[in-house]
Amino acid sequence: MKRLFPFLLLALILAQSCVKDEYELDKMTEPSWNPNAAAPLIHSKLTLHNILEDYDTNNLFVEDASNFLYLVYFDTVYSRTAEEIVVLPNLGLGTNHNFNIPSNIPVGDSVEINFSLTQNITMPNAERIDSMLLKAGVFGLNIQSDLNYNAKIYVEIPNLTRNGQVFRRWIPYSSTSPLPSQRTYALKDYLMIPDNTSPGADNQIQVNYRIVAYGNGNPTAGNYTMNMGDGLYSMRFKKIFGYFGTHPITLDNEVVDIKLFNNTYEGILHFEDPYLHVYVSNSMGMPIRINFNSIDAYRDRAPSSSLNITGTGIPNPWDINYPNLFEIGQAKTTTMTLNKTNSNIDAALDMIPQRVVVDINGQSNPLGSTTGNNFALDDSRVTVEAQVELPLHGFAQDFTIVDTLDLEIGRDNIDELEWMNFRLNIINSFPVDAWLQCYFLDSNDVVLDSLLMPPDQLILAATPGAPPAYITTNTTYKRTDIRKEKAEVEKILEVKKFVIKAIMDTYQNGNQTVKMYSFYNLDVRLGVQAQFKFN
Repeated sequence: MKRLFPFLLLALILAQSCVKDEYELDKMTEPSWNPNAAAPLIHSKLTLHNILEDYDTNNLFVEDASNFLYLVYFDTVYSRTAEEIVVLPNLGLGTNHNFNIPSNIPVGDSVEINFSLTQNITMPNAERIDSMLLKAGVFGLNIQSDLNYNAKIYVEIPNLTRNGQVFRRWIPYSSTSPLPSQRTYALKDYLMIPDNTSPGADNQIQVNYRIVAYGNGNPTAGNYTMNMGDGLYSMRFKKIFGYFGTHPITLDNEVVDIKLFNNTYEGILHFEDPYLHVYVSNSMGMPIRINFNSIDAYRDRAPSSSLNITGTGIPNPWDINYPNLFEIGQAKTTTMTLNKTNSNIDAALDMIPQRVVVDINGQSNPLGSTTGNNFALDDSRVTVEAQVELPLHGFAQDFTIVDTLDLEIGRDNIDELEWMNFRLNIINSFPVDAWLQCYFLDSNDVVLDSLLMPPDQLILAATPGAPPAYITTNTTYKRTDIRKEKAEVEKILEVKKFVIKAIMDTYQNGNQTVKMYSFYNLDVRLGVQAQFKFN
């Protein structure tokens, strides 16, 4: 009914304005004229989805083969890619080599100097890299030297190959240029295989250098220094194998909002068979263990309350499935489901909570490196989703929903109105009784008037059939005439807010279980009749 009444009032004012425009005083030959106009305003069939979507646009209705409805609330409470979990640091090698050329190099001759550096990639969580295919990264050089001979500098990294070819480059060096020789080389599609054979020294990278200095007539200075300014930077993997360490997985007070309950104030709403699901999807080849610290339901509206959700259905600890080496690229899902037989989830939802809060933590590789090798693709991901599933099967007693809309009418064209009458025809196939009232409030939230008289407030429920389907066997009909005299209309001209209050019971005052189906609807037909007087 939320969408109905503002339309009703606005349509009346529009109808009133149209009559006045059509009959102007200077065209009248009679001293007064009393037109009476009637017109249909609305014909709408409101399904449960239509009614609830105004209160909650984020719900998901699930419908089974029998048209029975489920209302599902979900949230992704944790999601990390493999690149966010296994972070590759920059590796500044900083190769600096001192060497000696004891005698002058004749013109046309050369001297060769060889040296190398081995350094570990220090990973933040003691990860061990057995191999990884790079999708990005650079090898950078910023060569500075006091060598007074022209030279070629050859660099080789045996731990890096592409298509079976070891990474090799050569860089010209000029003795006449005082500026550093800067170079960067892209490492896309290179396979890196660090050396992990030395105990306690994982992720070793070796860089080999060969300097060929050519005689140019300069005398030798004897001792020289060559600073390579080298390093591996901005590396990102496309595929990685090794041991990824023990990474913490922390979810502090992650919330699933149950927005249907945001506008509820009192009463009982019981779901016969609610569920709380927690799904973990893992496409990393890495074991994960999760611990549940707490799961709590919170009612924020007065009277506020909370309830800790407990039961045998909560595994502690909870070991998460993961793909093996033959399942690279696949995701494995692990599911925890709480229902009324293995937890107190039904009691938690009887509280009409606005939110369910999940507090968990965990870690990867809980048994350490004894679990064997890990692997991941760059888009591998660990995702934790929480889902509250409410099959629309249960009962309600004095379940109260209150909603407030902004509304302004104004005083234009009100002088000619004598009275107006609304006729509301409702056919109900829901197994729900509803008492409706609508209030007009001013800017100070003072009630100016109400819309319905007590006999007009009740909409009777349709009769549910036999279990287990409980499909209604009839419909109910209600006709309501609402007459407003001019003085009553003038009372609400200062309206700023329109409040709708609905108190609902399922069939037989909420004492019988019912089910909700997508084909149930509230057939609403609204017409208006208005009497005007023009002088």
